[in-house]
Amino acid sequence: MKDPYLPGIPEKYQKGYLYKVLLSVTVEINGQISEIKKAKKKPSAIYLGPICSMRFAYEQGSQNKSFDIRQAPKKYLGLPVHYHCEKITGVYVEAK
Repeated sequence: MKDPYLPGIPEKYQKGYLYKVLLSVTVEINGQISEIKKAKKKPSAIYLGPICSMRFAYEQGSQNKSFDIRQAPKKYLGLPVHYHCEKITGVYVEAK
């Protein structure tokens, strides 16, 4: 059954560990940034997998029916955002 809280996300990605991440990609990014800062390092970039890229664009204001990545923010909290990174599935915040 399709989850109404995850619009535009294929059903196969609405299970397992990605379910928590996809509920709010923004919260996951903020959590990872917090962990990096606790380790006394500086975050340098945000990498998003294809599915998380769509969800992040939706959360950040391009909430129209087409998930247009061109309208998504290029930076979040001063960090560059890299969309559609094929090597990751979820969210990765790189530390310096």
